[in-house]
Amino acid sequence: MRKSFFPFIVLFFVQLCGYANSQNITDKKINIQVNNLELKKVLSLIEKQTSVRFVYSAEKIQASKKISLKIIDKPLLEFLEKIAKDRDL
Repeated sequence: MRKSFFPFIVLFFVQLCGYANSQNITDKKINIQVNNLELKKVLSLIEKQTSVRFVYSAEKIQASKKISLKIIDKPLLEFLEKIAKDRDL
């Protein structure tokens, strides 16, 4: 049940943003390299790179938990899937 909830969240973000371009939001390429940074700050950095705005429950996604990652020219969906897997969403 939990794993089937994640695609719904991604789809909700896509519709919420009302992105009318031919490129899907989750296909947008991102570049981010962080060491020991809170997830909420990482999401903020991604928001600045893209037109995506994240709406989330800080408790459910463990937003204060620190992460380290390196994503170079990869789709946003890849980042979201990694975060979901790491947090068992």
